[in-house]
Order: sequence, then C-alpha cells, then structure tokens
Amino acid sequence: MTEITAPQAEIMHDAVSLIDRAVDYRIGMIALSTDITLERDIYRLIPSEEVCVYTSRVEFINPVTPENLRLMQPHIARAAELILTNQPIDAICYGCTSASATLGDQSVLDALDEGKPGTPATNPALAGVAAINALGAKKVSVLTPYPEAASQKLANYFATKGLNIISHHCLNISDDRDIAHIDPSSLIDAARKANHPDADVVFLSCTALPGVEVIPELEEALGKPVVISNQAMIWMALRMAGCDYQAPKGGKLFTLDLAT
Repeated sequence: MTEITAPQAEIMHDAVSLIDRAVDYRIGMIALSTDITLERDIYRLIPSEEVCVYTSRVEFINPVTPENLRLMQPHIARAAELILTNQPIDAICYGCTSASATLGDQSVLDALDEGKPGTPATNPALAGVAAINALGAKKVSVLTPYPEAASQKLANYFATKGLNIISHHCLNISDDRDIAHIDPSSLIDAARKANHPDADVVFLSCTALPGVEVIPELEEALGKPVVISNQAMIWMALRMAGCDYQAPKGGKLFTLDLAT
C-alpha cells in the first residue's frame, strides 16, 4: 500500500509577532466539579475588559455532608497550582462555602498558598464575613440550601467570627446540582420567610445557589442588603486585587471597599 503523506511544513516563524495580552487583574477561581452556577455569576459581575478569571475544578461527591466536604481538602492545593501554572495572579478563591466553614479558614488558606504561594486568597465563607463587616451589619439572618448538619456548620462558623445570627433557616437539599436549579423567584420568597425583621443583612449561602441574578430584586423585597456567597467572594477577590469596580447589579456590597 502506498503511504500517503502531506507536504512538509514550511517554517514561518517570522510571519507573526508577539504582543502583550495582559489584563489589569487576574483572578483564580476553584469551582466544584458539580457547580454550574459560579462561572455564570462571574460573567454577571466581573468586567471582562479589565479582569480575567481563570478557573480550575476540584472533585466533589454528593450528598452535601460534612464528611464529603472534608474529602476535598487534599485536592485544593493541586487545583490552585493548575491555575496559570508558574504565572502570577492577583487573587485566588476556593469556591465552596460549606466546605470552607467545615474545614476552617486556615486549612483552606494554607492549601491555596501551597498551590499559589503568596497570592491573596479567600473563600465564600470568609468573604461573607468580610462583606457583612463592610456593610456595618451586626445582626444576620442566614438562609442556606443545605441539609441541617452542613447548615449548622456554616451558622456556627459565622458565630465564631463575632456575628450575631438572629435567625437560621435551611432548605434541606442534599445534592448541590439540585441547588443550582432552584427557581430564583422562589428563592426570593424563601428569603422573605427567612428574614428576621431585626436583621441588618440576609446571608444566602452556597456557590451553586442562583441568587446573584436576583440581587436587586432580593434587596428590594427585603428592604435591606443581601450577601450571597458568589457575590461576596467575587467582590472580595476584586478588592484584594486592587480593583474597585462597582457591578451595576451587585447590590449595596459592590459600592463598598474592604473594611480595614
């Protein structure tokens, strides 16, 4: 049989030139393998002309239990390392609220620093605290989509940070893929029911939760600021990177800087 070959390549190295493709800010984001919401919220809140977000994934196995959340910890550092390997970025985030509360700040931050040494780092639980403090809020209503055990971990985490949790509700959804399919209009109704009249702010937890798309509607319905996991994490990452961008539909939080 006659061998069929293509023409030998002609080298054209001088036919193109290289340019600087840098953007003002580079953010690294680690999403769960099951998360279909986080990247969509990034597009909603971040100005692509100034900021590039580079994502990596870490395996998560449902259901949402403290035991399954802990299984991610050994893999966070490697997921961070794979974000623009050996290239600097301005901030990095681990995108799981319940796991961050379960593992604790130091465990998560140490893993991120192992993968991206010296990079400012956050997670949605830590960012939620920073956001609530930036808003000057003292009394907090917490609404999570989780089963009770995971929800309690998050509420306890906030309490250890000095926040006054005056009401705490959970939707008892055990699969985070189902969390991503919550009807946003029903989420507004749930937030109304979970809102304590004396609360200064309502925190809605979970990076899979489709709440960012209805931030203005939530704040209008509740008559107070809301803090949502993805909103808080993206806001904190931008502020740590030195970006003061105010997302038009990012709620009151996006008008603020990090509290000093």
